[in-house]
Amino acid sequence: MATFIKNMFRPKWQSNNPEVRKNALLGLDCQSDKTLEILKTTLETDDVHEIKVAALGKIDDMDYLIGFALEQSPAQFPELKNKLTDLFQKSYERDPSLSVLKQTPGGNETIEKLLPWIDDETLISTFISLLPSGPILETLAVEGKSTKIRQQALQSIHDEAALKNIVKLAKNRDKRVYQIAKDRLAKLKTEREAAQAVQDNVLDLIGQIQQHADSEVTRLYGPKLRALIENWKQVASVATPEQQHSVTNALSRSEAKVRAYETKLETAEKELQESNAKQLERNGTLTTLVETINELEHLTDLDTASPPALLGVIKSQESRWMEATRDTQVDKAEQKQYQLLMNQVKRYSTALEQYQMAHPAMSSILSGAQNLSATDQRKLDEHLKTLSWPDALPTPDLIQQAEKALGRMSEIKQKKAQDAQTLKSQIEGQISELETALDSKVLKQTTRRYQELQKLLQSAPDKISKAYQARFHLLGKQLGELRDWQGFATHPKQLELCTLMEALVDQHLEPQLKADKIKALQDEWKTLGGSSDQSLWNRFKAASDAAYEPCKAFFSEQKQLKRVNLEKRMTLCDQLQAFLDQNDWQQPDWKAVEKIERKAKEEWKESFPIDFKDSKPVQKRFNILIGALDEKLNQEKAQNLGKKQAICTQAEELIILEPMSEAIRQVKELQRQWTEIGITPYKEDRQLWKTFRTACDAIFARRDEQRKSAADKEQQNNAKAQQLIETVEVLVAKLIGHPTDSDNIDPVLQNTRQQLRQTETELNQLELNSRDQSRFKAQLKDLKHHVLELQSKLGARQRYEQLSAALQFSAAVVDSGLTEASIANSDSLLSRHQKLLLLAQGDIESLAEKSKNSLAELCVLVEILTGQDSPKEDQALRMQLQVQRLSEGFSGAQAEDTEDNLEAILDQWLIKVRATPEDEMTATVKQLGQRLDQAIKHYYLNG
Repeated sequence: MATFIKNMFRPKWQSNNPEVRKNALLGLDCQSDKTLEILKTTLETDDVHEIKVAALGKIDDMDYLIGFALEQSPAQFPELKNKLTDLFQKSYERDPSLSVLKQTPGGNETIEKLLPWIDDETLISTFISLLPSGPILETLAVEGKSTKIRQQALQSIHDEAALKNIVKLAKNRDKRVYQIAKDRLAKLKTEREAAQAVQDNVLDLIGQIQQHADSEVTRLYGPKLRALIENWKQVASVATPEQQHSVTNALSRSEAKVRAYETKLETAEKELQESNAKQLERNGTLTTLVETINELEHLTDLDTASPPALLGVIKSQESRWMEATRDTQVDKAEQKQYQLLMNQVKRYSTALEQYQMAHPAMSSILSGAQNLSATDQRKLDEHLKTLSWPDALPTPDLIQQAEKALGRMSEIKQKKAQDAQTLKSQIEGQISELETALDSKVLKQTTRRYQELQKLLQSAPDKISKAYQARFHLLGKQLGELRDWQGFATHPKQLELCTLMEALVDQHLEPQLKADKIKALQDEWKTLGGSSDQSLWNRFKAASDAAYEPCKAFFSEQKQLKRVNLEKRMTLCDQLQAFLDQNDWQQPDWKAVEKIERKAKEEWKESFPIDFKDSKPVQKRFNILIGALDEKLNQEKAQNLGKKQAICTQAEELIILEPMSEAIRQVKELQRQWTEIGITPYKEDRQLWKTFRTACDAIFARRDEQRKSAADKEQQNNAKAQQLIETVEVLVAKLIGHPTDSDNIDPVLQNTRQQLRQTETELNQLELNSRDQSRFKAQLKDLKHHVLELQSKLGARQRYEQLSAALQFSAAVVDSGLTEASIANSDSLLSRHQKLLLLAQGDIESLAEKSKNSLAELCVLVEILTGQDSPKEDQALRMQLQVQRLSEGFSGAQAEDTEDNLEAILDQWLIKVRATPEDEMTATVKQLGQRLDQAIKHYYLNG
């Protein structure tokens, strides 16, 4: 019977015959929402797998299929797996990033659950690429449902700590994953070591470049800089922007130093050329003065000497010397030699000029009498005193004659003898001191004594000087022997010191260390007692000056750098103070504050070196400012840490919270709150994150368990609901199969309706999902509709039978002896017409006359009301009556109005028929009665 009902009232897609259902599904048009709902219902509820596959083939709603797949097993529904893979491949062709997945409810959790449904490696790779690096990928790498998923997830993990954890967990679970993770760890280690080696090389090269930039400039500075630049080009691509900026600054400083050094060399070369030219001029001046002196001292006839010419020589050589010494440092000995020679020439020039001026007067006095008068003697004496003739110049004959005439020759000779004796004593003393110095073998002191004796002999008259030439020559040999001896003993060491000092020129050392080494070499040179080789000493001194030159520049730069760094630190303190004063601490950007604090400490360290004494106040101020900033940051971090601790506590409490939906809602809200919390201490934050993650995992695991339990319970309720529906279907089938004219159909109908109400109540009490509940209610509604249709048909039949009985009853009402008692016990509708006829027996003719319509018109009106066709001969009458009804406003009567009109017309019919004499009851009237019965039958049974 149930099969019979389904075949009668169910669509073919709900047929019990699987083949019929399948064909019906395959023939459905998938464009309408109603058809799509039918396909989804079949996919979810049909027990035949082949039917499910047919429905699946018609559905392309990816969002729906994703949700459906999350409740299924890939192993039990491979066709769904292929369908999803095909849909995702098509989506991938349109959008390789599969952005549609990012919009699915559940986010990363949904993507993770969809992975077992995908076989395509490209799709798996894309799915996993959408998952964030973290616990989800780690879990997939160890617990993924397929080897492919586990390995693909492992390929997306690059964190060393995560790989170590996977190695630990996969050791006894998945050998392949375990080995791949180990290989990845080894590769990461190798890459890290290689990267570290590259970074170490970068740092070492940066150190060399910065050290080179801070070192002094030497002749090898430029070539080394070019080599460093070439080396840097090879590693610059792996350097950080900060490192590249630091190197750029250092190289700029080095290149500036090179340019300055080259300029300095050019200037030095130019200065050297100018210095050499001036030295030649000075040497020429000294030579000219010496030659002039020698020429005057050996001149036989001084009368021929020209004082103006000598004065010209003096002026020209003074100008020459002045030009040769301008802006030039002249050796003191050289300057002293010039002064001595120039003074001597000037004395000679003055003496000659005075001699020539006094010559006429003296000649006139001496050319007179042999015995000079007192006046002439006085004048001649004044002339001689004015002349003050130099001893080195030959005494002119005129002067000798004057001295002889005045009797001064003995005095002059005596004075000259005394002067000569004094000079000899000085020479002897100098010789004695020189010999003592030679005996002491002190080269420096001996050399000085020798030079002093040499100068004294050079200033002595030729007679005295020649007398000591032999001894002086002997002492000179002894000095040479001393020099040779000392040179033999110290020369190698002095050569070594020169080499060391020259090597120190090119060494890139910290300036203070370099200055200390220079001082040590100079002290060692002094302990050797100097050098007999002037060129060796010049070499040592030049090397010392060259080595120390960069130190002076560095110390000057260091002083400037310290001052600049101090200014930078003071500026940094001002900026920190301004930030602390001006920042809105009611609504601060804590991440920006933390970045500023970190950057301030970095810049403070970079502002080095600095003078310790000068930096004390600034350091104290910086400590106070950074302490104030740290205090605010620590307070905020502590507050945020407290918030995360509170979230962890709440999450742990949610593990046992019921209902589960509320626990899930709250834990998702906690996850959102977690992401909105600001800065926290890193170490404590990581620990709290582990705690929070563990609690979240426990909550979601409990949800999954409840979902499974709910699914089992839902399946049981579905089965119970299906059983209730099938029970009612049997009752409805029995009701439909029961004869409609049977006397006991009413109890069967009432029992079926009661069972429907009870089934509806029980369905409402079952815990069903909205989709299943709608489906079962729809089935129950169909059954109710069938019952209501049957009930309506039974009522219509009863109404027809009553009206038909009334028509049959109307002809014999009076003859039958009808009484009020018999009317009261009859059918309600029939009794109404019987009572009408009983009341109208006495005045039936008057009632009949009041009826405006004839029997034919009444019959046609009934046909109009019931929709029954009228015979051809009454079509005109029918049209007339329809127009009349339209004019009277009866065009749109309802079903209730139709029945009332039928009863009213039937009342008129009964009265008309009853008022017609029996002998006038023609076949036409009877035929009209039959038409009337057919119209009523058509309305109630076939309408």
